[in-house]
Amino acid sequence: MAKVLLIALAYFVCGRLGLAIPYIDSHITLVWLPTGIAVAALLRWGNACWPGIFLGALATNYYMDALPLLDTFIAFGNTLAPLLTAWLLRRLEFRFSLDRAYDILFLVASAALGMLVSASGGVGSLLMFDVIPAAEGLQAWLAWWAGDFIGVLLAAPLLLNISSAEWQKLWSQRVEFAVWAMVSLVIYIALFDESAHEFSYTHQLAFIGLPTVVWAAMRFGVMGSSLGVLLPVLITQTFLFFLIKKLPMSAMRSPLSAGIQKRRRSGRPRWVLIYG
Repeated sequence: MAKVLLIALAYFVCGRLGLAIPYIDSHITLVWLPTGIAVAALLRWGNACWPGIFLGALATNYYMDALPLLDTFIAFGNTLAPLLTAWLLRRLEFRFSLDRAYDILFLVASAALGMLVSASGGVGSLLMFDVIPAAEGLQAWLAWWAGDFIGVLLAAPLLLNISSAEWQKLWSQRVEFAVWAMVSLVIYIALFDESAHEFSYTHQLAFIGLPTVVWAAMRFGVMGSSLGVLLPVLITQTFLFFLIKKLPMSAMRSPLSAGIQKRRRSGRPRWVLIYG
């Protein structure tokens, strides 16, 4: 029961952060870390923990729109997709350590196939409940699939490789790792601070943090390199989450505000933030 509740809580918290980055027009987030959490939990703890995934998905959906039937349909898809991905990886004898070249290929292929379920079920439910128009269905499906797929690739390798041995290895490099973490934080916080007043990115500096990712990949092993990729995403989501909470809706010149107003004017059901 403790594992189920832990998975549900992690899913809900990461889901709330993920929705801080709405995708243009359809408000679909392109980074959905809960799928990575779900796949890693199923591989490490077994299929018995699936209720935690379902509860986390249901809670996240219900928090956003409070439409129980729609939320339940989406939650089922968000549960079945990680189950399929985990099943495929077990059949392929996937190694958590990613120490073989084809383990990476297995992870990519299994995630790509598994997330077809959540994207199809989620967008199909939204179309069935008339939350999005049919003309936006393909765009919504592609973005939903991409968000879930990327979430698996970002979160699963880190969570699958957390172990006492990896922590000891990282602890032996604690000084260098601390320097790396500080440099990464300074770079990304400075990047967002420069553009926060416009709620947009400074595109010319968007890749300034790549050297820190390469640094982590070359020095800190699988767990450290996974952190190197994941840290910028977490900083982005956390920053935008608190920025959106701080700004009034009328002050956000973004597709989020425009989309909500469009739905209100059209008389359709209340707008739902779509995610994987």
